[in-house]
Amino acid sequence: MGLSVVLLRNGQKVVRFASTTFRICLVMCALFPGGILSAQEPRTPAPSPTRDAVEYRIGPQDVIQIDVWKEPEITRTIPVRPDGKISLPLLNDVQAAGLTAMHLAGVIRKGLMTYLTNPQVTVTVRRFGAKPLIVPPSKSAPRSLPSPDIKPKCCVA
Repeated sequence: MGLSVVLLRNGQKVVRFASTTFRICLVMCALFPGGILSAQEPRTPAPSPTRDAVEYRIGPQDVIQIDVWKEPEITRTIPVRPDGKISLPLLNDVQAAGLTAMHLAGVIRKGLMTYLTNPQVTVTVRRFGAKPLIVPPSKSAPRSLPSPDIKPKCCVA
């Protein structure tokens, strides 16, 4: 008689005889309950970009925007000097190169706490500094070219 499919309709059994293709599918499901792909290596979830990605570190010649909430005298967009520092009112020179935007916001916030009550600082990288582009010696000497504007990445401390 072969395999059959039992369906329940309105509480009544309905028996249908299965086609050959359907029979093969039933046998495959019985042999591989997890599916045919279950014999392969289990998939690992994709890495979380926020947890596993390397954060950008500010470098010389980057242009950063520093916003201090309700303090327009301190809020400004400034380039990072070749020595890696920036100059801010009240704080003078602050080391910026080598820090992430979030870490720099924390350093500025900590420095401003001497003068302001609970300052809210946001640091945004507006433009990456020039990265060296090596040109073959036959054309010209190595030089830096300006980087194009980027979509800002913002951090608040």
